[in-house]
Amino acid sequence: MTIYDIAKEAKTSPSTVSRYLNNIKIREDTKTRIEEVLKKYNFKPNAMARGLVSKSMKTIGIITVDIREPHYATTAYTFEQEFRKRGYNIIICNISGNAYKSVDYIKRLLSYHVDGIVFIGSIFNELNENFEVLNMLKRIPIVVANGKISLPNAYSLFSDDAYGCEIAVNYLYEKGRKNIYLVRDANTDSALRKVSGFELAMERYHLESDNHILKINHGIEGGEEACENILSKNIKVDAFICSEDILAVGVVNKLKEHGYKVGKDIDVIGFNNTIYAKMTVPQLTSVDTKPTLQAELISEMLDKIINNEKNIESISLKPELVIRETA
Repeated sequence: MTIYDIAKEAKTSPSTVSRYLNNIKIREDTKTRIEEVLKKYNFKPNAMARGLVSKSMKTIGIITVDIREPHYATTAYTFEQEFRKRGYNIIICNISGNAYKSVDYIKRLLSYHVDGIVFIGSIFNELNENFEVLNMLKRIPIVVANGKISLPNAYSLFSDDAYGCEIAVNYLYEKGRKNIYLVRDANTDSALRKVSGFELAMERYHLESDNHILKINHGIEGGEEACENILSKNIKVDAFICSEDILAVGVVNKLKEHGYKVGKDIDVIGFNNTIYAKMTVPQLTSVDTKPTLQAELISEMLDKIINNEKNIESISLKPELVIRETA
C-alpha cells in the first residue's frame, strides 16, 4: 500500500497520513481511522519513504581504519551504542588501512542519504588531497576521530598524542631511564604527533633522540623485529615506548625470550590502553587515549551538528598514563 491508498480508505489526506507515520500529532478520530487501516492490511511503513518526508533517514555512516584493531573496535562499538540511544541506525564501513578505499564507501553512504558520517582515524587526513571527495562531503555533517578534514561542515576530536608520548618519556626519566627508544609502525598524523612529543620530551631532558626512533611493520612481529634489531647490535637500551599496544606485546615477547625481566631490566610502555595491555604477561603500562570517551563526545557533537545547534567546536583530549607491571 501507499500513503495515498491509506488516505483514501481512512477518509483523510496523504499529508495527514505522512504526519501520522512521522509521529506528528493529528486529531484522535483521524488517528484511529488510520490505525484501523494499517492493522487491517498489516502495513509497515517504509523507512525510505518516512525519510523523504522528514528529510532524515536517521542513519549514521561510520568509516573506520581497521575494525579488527581493539581501539578502533571500541570506538566504533561505543558510537553504535550512543547513536542508537538517539534513535539512529548505523552503517559501519571498514577500509582495512587504505584511506582511498573510503571513496567508494562515501559514495554509497551518500546514496543512502545518511544524516552524517564519522571517520575514525588520522589516516583520513589524506582525503584532504582529494578534491572529488571534499566536493562530495561538503554538504553533510562530518566528525573525524583523531584527524581533520578541511571543510567548514567537518569537526574533529583529537587525542593529544604528542602529550601522550611526552608523559611516557617524563615517567621513564623520573625512574632513571635515559636510553629510551620509540617504536612506531605508520606515517599517519597520529604517529607523527607521537614522534613530535617524543623528540620534545627527550630534548627537554637533554637525552639522545637521533636514531632512537624505529619505523617497523605493524603487529606483534613488528615489535619483535624492532627489539631484536636493538638487542642484536648490543645497543644500550633501558626503555621502549611503542606507538601501539600490539607493538609493545612483540617487544615484551622478545625481551623475555632474551632473558630480560620486563619492568626491571628494561621498561616497556604501549599506546591506546587496549585489551592487549591486560593480556600481556607482565601486564602492560600504556597511554590511555580514552576511545570510549572520544566516541561519546563525538556522538554528542555530531547530533548537535545534525540538529543545527550553534557554537560547536572541535575538541582535544589529554591522554593519561596507566601504570602496570612493564614500567
